[in-house]
Amino acid sequence: MGWEEELNKLSSGRRPTDLTEVVKACQSELTEPSMYFSFLFSEISQSSLSHSVLAGLDGVLVKFMEQTKVNRLHHEKKEFFRHKLERLREISRDYSITLPPNQMLPNTADIYFYPTVKKALSAVGSHEVLEEALTRIRPSLPEIVEDCLKLSKQALAKLVIDEYTRNNKSFDLSVLELAATLFRCTSCSCDLTVDQAIAHECRYIYYYYDLNDDSSTKAVWDAIKEVTTVNRIRATTTFSLASLESYVSVLQAGGIDPNTTTVADMNAVDPVMECLHCSNTVRGRVTMRWLSVVSDQCL
Repeated sequence: MGWEEELNKLSSGRRPTDLTEVVKACQSELTEPSMYFSFLFSEISQSSLSHSVLAGLDGVLVKFMEQTKVNRLHHEKKEFFRHKLERLREISRDYSITLPPNQMLPNTADIYFYPTVKKALSAVGSHEVLEEALTRIRPSLPEIVEDCLKLSKQALAKLVIDEYTRNNKSFDLSVLELAATLFRCTSCSCDLTVDQAIAHECRYIYYYYDLNDDSSTKAVWDAIKEVTTVNRIRATTTFSLASLESYVSVLQAGGIDPNTTTVADMNAVDPVMECLHCSNTVRGRVTMRWLSVVSDQCL
């Protein structure tokens, strides 16, 4: 029947001898179903099974083996795709070692979906060709990283634009650099600066993704449990003018100009603030660093 090679590749799961049709057909002439497959490979004489039994089993077995081969090839394809992404992650980490410690990096999904990278890796069909493709990608990593981070920042800018537009208020994108402009992760309720929102990796976020409409995104998620930063921002990040205005009032109370003070300025000063509502003789003074103020329940 020509399936000996495929049978030898079976490592687990159902085997032909497990098929109900095989068991029933063999019960009349052979004691064990495995004897039938010994027959197929000429390990016992043809007289062991009648031609009528063989004719009845051929169709069932061919269908089973064809599906087995399809499943194997599909599994091998998925595993090789996962290997591609893991190798891409490795060269990205190698590149990160050359950067300053606080330098942001896109994740592996971001880099994979970069047009030239995806095109190069999609054409790869072997481990040797994969390494050649990665060698060609390495010199382009600085440009790829910069472009991916720009896309992430544009996704955050769109949240700000949409919120200001809904409230009929004017703005310019320099607001993104201000300390009062904070984003919230709807998954874990963290308040985040622009850079933090880009780098944020929330362990709960996968519950929020609808991956059914994008086969490529789902394939990457299945392989390495990542989506692009832009996808994550769209799914789990919000910007609220109400929160901004509340936080602005706190900054102003502390003598800080919210219209000019950037995140870098606040990090340099690193003020410690006290919640007067929560402070008392029992609990003492309830203090927090500047970024925690916006999450305070009393705000």
